[in-house]
Amino acid sequence: MKALKRALPVLLIALAAFFATGCKQEDTRTQDECMTQFAAAVNSQSWGDIKDCTSSDANFYNLMSSDSWENYFGVGDGDFTYTVSGNSATGEKGGITYTFTLAEDGKDYYAISEIYEEGLVIPIFQ
Repeated sequence: MKALKRALPVLLIALAAFFATGCKQEDTRTQDECMTQFAAAVNSQSWGDIKDCTSSDANFYNLMSSDSWENYFGVGDGDFTYTVSGNSATGEKGGITYTFTLAEDGKDYYAISEIYEEGLVIPIFQ
């Protein structure tokens, strides 16, 4: 019983340290992780999930609705593919080529800041 009384404070400190660090959500997202999340949302037609992939500083951040995303990316069925190179990505869906600019939206947390369709900025994204 005496040993348990001595071990209890150490155990409580260890548990507190674990919960303070071990369960902390990551505050980072790479460019590839951002595009993977975007592709998953497009391919599953989860239009409401795309906003999390976009930069809060992007001009279109508060303008795009689920219907707007569907109008641009609803062509085809689960066929959005992409490649990432540095802070840009090239995607293809339904025979249309898209170019994405990725920027930090917080330290080491990347999000889409610009989207171009066939080389021209999508009008609502200006």
